Amino acid sequence: MHHLAQTEVEQAIMSVVDRLDELVGDLGETGRRAAIANSEYRRKKALMTLAVTEHPPGGVKMDAKSRDARIELACQDEQQAHAFAEAELEILRESLRAHRARLDALRTLAANIRAVTDPRLG
Repeated sequence: MHHLAQTEVEQAIMSVVDRLDELVGDLGETGRRAAIANSEYRRKKALMTLAVTEHPPGGVKMDAKSRDARIELACQDEQQAHAFAEAELEILRESLRAHRARLDALRTLAANIRAVTDPRLG
């Protein structure tokens, strides 16, 4: 049976901390991309709403369902980009949570090893 040494746990902690730093940077970049995608989607949807409302195709006013369907079809690419960016953002958030949990577990393990190996703490 292999017993973990304090140095092994400390190396693992440093590795997780380094990865957390990377993830935080990625989260910032991804958050900006998600905000831009959201803005582009909302802008296109607003423009299409105005276009369909003010100048209906064929000059005939549409019912709400038809109008909404036409708007959604026109904004499909922007909506998809927004959805993908939001999904990527949530994946990064979940990865951050998992790494933080791992860091907490390693810190607990390090404290337990110190308590067992340091006679002053026992």
